[in-house]
Amino acid sequence: MTGPGVFGARQAGGRNFLHGLIGRAMADDLRVFVIPGTEIALAHGLDLAAAGLQNASGPREANLLLLLPPLGSRMLDAASVFYAQMPRPRVIICLGLDDISPLPRPSASGALSQEGLVDAVNVARKVFAEGAFEQEIESFDAPALQSRIEYSCPMHPEVVSDEPGSCPKCGMDLVPQEKGVGEGAAPAGLHASSVHANHGKSARADIAEEHSCHSGEEGAKKYTCPMHPEVVSDEPGSCPKCGMFLEEIGKVSEGSHGHGSHGHGSEADGPGMVTEGIEPGFMSMVEMTQGTPRSSDGLQMEWIRVPFGPFFPGLPGGLGVEFTLDGDNVAESRFESLVEFADPVAHGPVAAASYVESLAAQMPLAATSYRLLACRAIEAAAGIKADDHPDMEKGREGALERERIASHLRWLSQMAQQLGLVRTERQATRLQLLVRRADFEQMQQLAPALLKFARSVKGSFFLAGRLRHVGQLPQQNDWD
Repeated sequence: MTGPGVFGARQAGGRNFLHGLIGRAMADDLRVFVIPGTEIALAHGLDLAAAGLQNASGPREANLLLLLPPLGSRMLDAASVFYAQMPRPRVIICLGLDDISPLPRPSASGALSQEGLVDAVNVARKVFAEGAFEQEIESFDAPALQSRIEYSCPMHPEVVSDEPGSCPKCGMDLVPQEKGVGEGAAPAGLHASSVHANHGKSARADIAEEHSCHSGEEGAKKYTCPMHPEVVSDEPGSCPKCGMFLEEIGKVSEGSHGHGSHGHGSEADGPGMVTEGIEPGFMSMVEMTQGTPRSSDGLQMEWIRVPFGPFFPGLPGGLGVEFTLDGDNVAESRFESLVEFADPVAHGPVAAASYVESLAAQMPLAATSYRLLACRAIEAAAGIKADDHPDMEKGREGALERERIASHLRWLSQMAQQLGLVRTERQATRLQLLVRRADFEQMQQLAPALLKFARSVKGSFFLAGRLRHVGQLPQQNDWD
């Protein structure tokens, strides 16, 4: 066990009796947030309530951060952001982990077991009580929250670049802006790292020239900036003020097919054409919103992005979800997982037992299932048939069924926690822990309690509607 200290609250004077009394009271009120999630704690057989911990719903309510494997680099980066939002005093406990950088050193650590959790909590309480009012505290700045400079287009904010340049859509100079390192990058294909290098002959000017050549118009061409109409040029290029592509000013001659010669503007004039009452180079809203999403009424969507995760209690740990809202409609959704899987054989051949356990450790929610998959892969490679060992197959089927029951109880405990059903949560947690450790005879003894609990859940008026048709498979199917 280790206990380097608590990251406490700053105080002006020396420690006194009142500080000690408050510190001990705060140490008895530890509100924990588990990363990757409480479902991982249950899968590892950890009973947080039995260790004297209360679940916190977010960083502002937590004063203890419990870290459990598996945690990859991306998950640790997100955890550092979570920790930076926790109010002081705060402590970190690690179970079964060595390196948790960029997070600071844990206040306590131990083995990945219930005994290791209880011992670590006792150490954390001690350092919490003694260090809650330390005058010198260790500052922490999550790397993902540090700011950086990026460049975006004023007309097309979705175009983002790490370096200055021009917008590939309109040619306008990208403007610098400060942004957090952890904020999302531009969508693929819209990054402005590959902008037009030939500013003297832009793609938009090529299109304008081609349109002019086929329109039957005669006379000299003029080009102007849509944002600065006072900028006029005889040749296509870029605006010297903002870098935007110059638009052609239509010069309609006598006998042309358009109505511009009669002083009447029309849609045939096209963007940038001279029409009555509109200055040259005027960029209409139709052109500015061209290519943007449209709602069912044809109007441009004003989208709002709403992110959840990767440690949102209503989602599996490590899963991030971003909804794009158009009013009260979900226009778009995006999902991203921060869970990283290591290749057990990335550095060469490994022993069969090591391969099985390394694969199971990466999936604590279904460790038995992945152990069985690894064993079957090894047996298939060795030419061993399952039919040759019927007793072993029955044992495996029993282990899978036990894991399935424990999984249902675990998710039911999670749902009860979110709904505030404390009694149901405690019953589901207790039964899940018992099922997880039970052998065949113990499972037979637990069967009456499991059936009684299932009847109570089904008979609950509050849960009946929410659980209807959940987890039920059809009685007959045509699966191969």
